[in-house]
Amino acid sequence: MKCFVHAADALKELPTYNPAIILSDMKMGKMNGVDFLLKGKEILPCAVRMALSGYADINLMIGAIRYAQIFDYIQKPYDPEDVEVRLQKALAQYEENIRSQQSKGAFENVNKSLSQENQKLKELAHLKNNELDKVKSELGALQRRLLEITDGLGLKRSA
Repeated sequence: MKCFVHAADALKELPTYNPAIILSDMKMGKMNGVDFLLKGKEILPCAVRMALSGYADINLMIGAIRYAQIFDYIQKPYDPEDVEVRLQKALAQYEENIRSQQSKGAFENVNKSLSQENQKLKELAHLKNNELDKVKSELGALQRRLLEITDGLGLKRSA
């Protein structure tokens, strides 16, 4: 666990520290909790975001829920045992977020591979169609030549 007094310092450290949970007070000096959690979400999208507040600023909390997609809200004063339970749930959510991201990455890799194979098949089909067109053209020329020969010999054509 790492604590910061200034939100800007915390944001600088997030990529290096890479926490599973970002817990922020909603009322801070230069940046409110919603803005901080939004920036935290941009930096670490899998990290679980939680808000802590002693104020009943409903608009600030609605912003946190809508935009920063907070996982949980802890109201001051809080019960340490309740906070521990909530943090455990948040950690389980973080693990689910990581699994989901890994699955998404695996699906994206499979989709990319399938797209590449599909493109190769399209190219092969195009080449085969060109070959078939060439053979068809050659057969047409041979058929015309055969007709010329049979006409020259005075042979009757069969229907």
